[in-house]
Amino acid sequence: MSKKTMIFFLFLTLLFLGISFFGFFHSKERVLQEENIQKNEDTLKENEKNEEKKKEEEKYKNTIFDENIPFKKSNIEWEEYTSKEFHFSMKYPKGWIISSNDVCLSGGYCNEIHIWFPSSFQKMQEWKKRNVAEQSPSPDILIAYEDMSEGHRYLLQGSETIEEFIEKHRENFPFVQNIDIDGKKTWMIKNQHGYPVYYIYTIHDEKIYEIFIKSEDESIITPENILDFTREFLSNFKFEK
Repeated sequence: MSKKTMIFFLFLTLLFLGISFFGFFHSKERVLQEENIQKNEDTLKENEKNEEKKKEEEKYKNTIFDENIPFKKSNIEWEEYTSKEFHFSMKYPKGWIISSNDVCLSGGYCNEIHIWFPSSFQKMQEWKKRNVAEQSPSPDILIAYEDMSEGHRYLLQGSETIEEFIEKHRENFPFVQNIDIDGKKTWMIKNQHGYPVYYIYTIHDEKIYEIFIKSEDESIITPENILDFTREFLSNFKFEK
C-alpha cells in the first residue's frame, strides 16, 4: 500500500471518528436541551399550581375565627329537633319557637324552617295581623334547603356552585371560611346588616342547605356572642342518612 493511500485511509478514519464524536456530543446536547425544556415546563406548571393555590388562599384570607381556639360554650339549655323532611337533626335553645314557612325569605322559595326567639316570634305575629306591605321580621335562625337536581338555584341566586355564588358576591362577603359540618365541606360567611349575621352553605345528598343566624341586643344571640353561639349550634347539627 502506497504512502498516499495510507494517508487517505487515515484521513477517512479520522473523519469518521470526528463525525461520530460530533454526532455523539450533539445528540447528548440535544438530550440535555430536551431535559432542560421538560424541567422548565415542569417548573412552569408547578409555579402555575402554586399561583392558583395562592389565589385560592387569598380569596379566604379574611377568615372569621381561628379553628385552633375552641368556642366558648354557653349555659343555654338545648332542645333536640329532627326534621324528616329536611333530613337533619339539631339542637336549639329551649323555649324558642320552631315554625315553617311563616314567610318566604329566600326570594319566594319556601322550603324553610324558622326558629324564633319569643319576642321575635311575637313581632312576626303582630306583623301578620297588620297585613301591611312592609318588610317582615326575620327569624333568629333560618334553615332552608333545595334539591339541586331541580335546577332552580334559588338559594344560590342562579349560580351553579357555592364557590361561584360567593365569587359573584365577593364585595358583600368579605369574610369567608371553609369549615366542616358533620363531615361535609361547608362555607361560613360573615355579613353585617347593622348587627353581624352568619350565612352557612353546605351540600348533602344533592341538596344544598342554607343556615342563617342573626344577632340582636334583645335576643340571647347578641353581637358579642353570635360567633360562639353559631359554632356551638353548628356542632350539634347532624345530617340524617
